[in-house]
This record gives sequence, C-alpha cells and structure tokens, in this order.
Amino acid sequence: MRNLVWLVTAALIATGGYLLFTGKTVTEVVNDIVNLGETPDVPLAETPAQPAQDSADDATDALESAIDEARDAAEEIADEANEALDATVDQVTQAAEEAATQVEQTVSGINDQLLTVDGFDLEQVRGLIENSELGQAQQAMLLAALEAGQGAPDLLEAALSQVRSAFGLGAE
Repeated sequence: MRNLVWLVTAALIATGGYLLFTGKTVTEVVNDIVNLGETPDVPLAETPAQPAQDSADDATDALESAIDEARDAAEEIADEANEALDATVDQVTQAAEEAATQVEQTVSGINDQLLTVDGFDLEQVRGLIENSELGQAQQAMLLAALEAGQGAPDLLEAALSQVRSAFGLGAE
C-alpha cells in the first residue's frame, strides 16, 4: 500500500509539472487527450507512397545525370588519349624514317674498296666510324681493332669485317 501512495504522489507531481511547463489548464489537457482520436487537419499526400516515389525519381534523375557526365568525361579523355597516341606514332614514324635515311646516307658514302685490305685508309675509315651513329664504346672498339690490324693483314681483315658488320654491309 505504501508503494501505491508513492506512485500516486509521483503521478500527481509529474502532472503538475507538465501543466506548469506547458501553461495549459487541466481542462485543456483533458480536451487534448479526448481529441487524440480525431483526424488531423493536415492534408495528406495523394497516396502514402507518393513522397517516397518522388524522392526515388529525383535520385534516379540525379544518377542518370551523373552517369551522362561521367560518360562524356570518359569520351573526352579517350579522344585526348587517341590524339596523343596518334601524335606519338607520327613522331616515332618520322624519327624511324630519319634514322633510316641517315643509315642509307652513311652506307652509300662508304667506298666498297675502303673497307678491304687492299683499299684500306685508316684516316678515312676513322672518319666514317666517328661520324656514324654507332655508340662510343663500339666506335672505340672498332678503331682499336683497325689500329692493331694495320701491320697484319689477317688482323686487319678481321677488323674490317667487324666494321662492315657494324654498318650492316655484310662480309666481302
């Protein structure tokens, strides 16, 4: 019984606090409780799912717009990459053609007799090697072999064979 008294006292204090806090009278609170079952005057959506459908439509439109923008950006990047690739291919093709022309000019400038033991002239062959596109190490090796072979025809023939091979002329 004692607990029931405490419970009723707590309920009265809570109710008094509510009335004091809201500024309503007991009659207003009772009317609010009675009116809880009535329909509110707030207009409802056409259908209960209409707001959700509108949100879904907006999200779909935003997603489609984002996809279109991403597709456009990807196409633009692909176009730029293709243009860069075409430019690179053109540059590489031009460089290869220039290198081929330079090799042809070098090879055509070599006197066939110059790279034989009988027609050998060290200074002319040295000029051909030093003005060629051969690497520095290969040039030094060929020149050293030619200088060493000057006094020995067999060594000179081997060195000249290496020079002809380096210029792509084949052995004679």
